[in-house]
Amino acid sequence: MKFKPFKALSYNPEKAPLLSDVVTPPYDVLSAQDIANYRERQAYNFAHIDIVSDGDYALTQKIFENWCEDDVLIKDKGACFYIHSHCFLLENGERQERIGILASWQLSDNPYDDVKAHEQTLDGPKVDRLKLMTVTQSQFSPVFMFFADESHEVIDLINKVTEGLPWRDFVDDAGCRQRLWRIADHTLIATISHLMQEKTLYIADGHHRFATIGHYRDTLKRQGQLGSDDLANHAFIYAVPTSQKGLQIQPIHRTVSHPHFDEELFLKNLAQTFQIERLEAPNQETIIQSLIAGTQNPALGFVVVLPKTNRMFWVAPQTQSNEYNIPTEALQKMILEPYLKITPDDIKNERFVQYHKSLKNFWEDVSATHVGFILPPTTIASVCARADQNLNMPQKSTYFYPKIPSGLLIYSMSN
Repeated sequence: MKFKPFKALSYNPEKAPLLSDVVTPPYDVLSAQDIANYRERQAYNFAHIDIVSDGDYALTQKIFENWCEDDVLIKDKGACFYIHSHCFLLENGERQERIGILASWQLSDNPYDDVKAHEQTLDGPKVDRLKLMTVTQSQFSPVFMFFADESHEVIDLINKVTEGLPWRDFVDDAGCRQRLWRIADHTLIATISHLMQEKTLYIADGHHRFATIGHYRDTLKRQGQLGSDDLANHAFIYAVPTSQKGLQIQPIHRTVSHPHFDEELFLKNLAQTFQIERLEAPNQETIIQSLIAGTQNPALGFVVVLPKTNRMFWVAPQTQSNEYNIPTEALQKMILEPYLKITPDDIKNERFVQYHKSLKNFWEDVSATHVGFILPPTTIASVCARADQNLNMPQKSTYFYPKIPSGLLIYSMSN
């Protein structure tokens, strides 16, 4: 079986009674101030081991080993699946719940044969995660994945489990409830493993983590240090069935500050390839809300904001293109590059373009820029279509919300 239970390392409730005091957002979204705040919160906060200070991996290794020796972190006696429920609020106040399975996934010889990616990875994050993985022999955070579940077989099984009392239960910093259930029943484990055996998994978040575990496995294999039953043959994953409303991709809006921006020339150029409709005050909020909800047609349209003259436009390509069939790509290839001369290298290095994961932040910042773009969310279907063709999406095309916290469980590869 490829989809397997594992013996998780988790926080000992006697040492860390409140999970909300020790879990953190993923390492790659934390600022220096965030890290300092989390470390001050609790002596065993996960930020002490998940983020390496001053390149001192030996110190991180020592802290981790001390926590294991002192039973701050304890390992389950038997292999389990772990169900995670994450309640959250959307920006419009709507309450949602996402449910997934924390498990191990046996890597194929080519890990991407049965796991599909949509994002290009960079060397820097992989080097850091590989060093941390090597000194701790652990995977600290799961790779967030999703899979098709048209028959609802998997989600129905999960929902039955969540009718029972949770193993862990806490309220996070956003005021939202998170719960964990442990599945130790051998029959139920076998059923879930069988249902997942032929699934294709799609990476939602954690492309660098998945690439790193593949590299770690291959390195051990080349060095002759990998047995067929070695735990390093597996990736730590969080697998979410698509048959639920709680699997959410939120849009990432853009603002642009450019020294040579000319509003009237920009609109003139835009009219060559886009339908343009001026939005007046009564219609603006309605259009924006339907856009964010993904119900505004055409699907490739978006809102352009010109803050200097307080104007707002609904724009959509005049012709549908099979080449640029997601909003972020249409924006990049049909506007930013040809009309604003913003190159792929500029975008990669975040020159001229700023990104906003909420409308609130967008409106706070847009007045200090030349032009803003309010985008619809990328659809799950679009992610799958690109990944199935082994094609990458433009930078910051997807924001799977919310991110799963780090520190809920650790996948130890030590035998």
